[in-house]
Amino acid sequence: MTIEQEITFIQFAQGHLSIEEALDRIDRSLQPGEGPLYAPGLMMPEFEPNTDDVEQALAESAVNVLENPSMIIRRIQPDGRTGQRVVIPGVHPDDAHRYMLYLFKATYGRYRPAEMTDKPEEWRFWDLSQPEVVRDIIQRHQQRVEALYANPEYYAEFESLARLTRESETLMKTKFREPEPVSVDEKDFVSYDTLMTSSLRLNDDLYKNSQATYHLLKALTNAVSRQYELDTNTARRLVSEVSARHYQEKYGPGQPSDDQRL
Repeated sequence: MTIEQEITFIQFAQGHLSIEEALDRIDRSLQPGEGPLYAPGLMMPEFEPNTDDVEQALAESAVNVLENPSMIIRRIQPDGRTGQRVVIPGVHPDDAHRYMLYLFKATYGRYRPAEMTDKPEEWRFWDLSQPEVVRDIIQRHQQRVEALYANPEYYAEFESLARLTRESETLMKTKFREPEPVSVDEKDFVSYDTLMTSSLRLNDDLYKNSQATYHLLKALTNAVSRQYELDTNTARRLVSEVSARHYQEKYGPGQPSDDQRL
């Protein structure tokens, strides 16, 4: 999720954009071939939805979902913390965006303090109704991206990250294998550990690649956070954008998957 897309979500949550205006902005912001923004929490992990938020979003968005309207699953972020991903299967991309906007609005309302703050690191809680405020936020972010991209200290790491990402995509296309189906009694359950272990044994190269990517992303995020005195979420976004830029310059149009960019 880009900073402009995040601002759209926040402006909608604050009531400065109608649902139609927010949907139009998101649609115009997507690159050709880019999938829907199913999970803003991936790039804004400080706003984690709960089941009440899900129910509120379903009611307000009025999306047509027949089965399994929403699931919240947990995953590990590159900095080692546990985050959440919201999955809504079987809906049209337009419905997915509508639902995610209302879900973020419900979640954001629980986190937003009663009084706005003027601390730079907490700009997500500012009143984003003023265009000049939004311009300043985007400009400051772009300056940080350019500074990090131009910093020679990290060039080798970003090049390695681009290579690992490309290798991961190739492995997924050419070597990934699903475990063989296993019959079990209907009263029994296959444990998560058993399922993952069998998959990892079949996809050892992919697993090793993902571990290398994970540790490099974590190290880069921590280093950028310390050097530029940024919170982890801001550092993660900068690393994501700069790594995507290196990837595109090295391998042409396209971009890493969300999981790789995190």
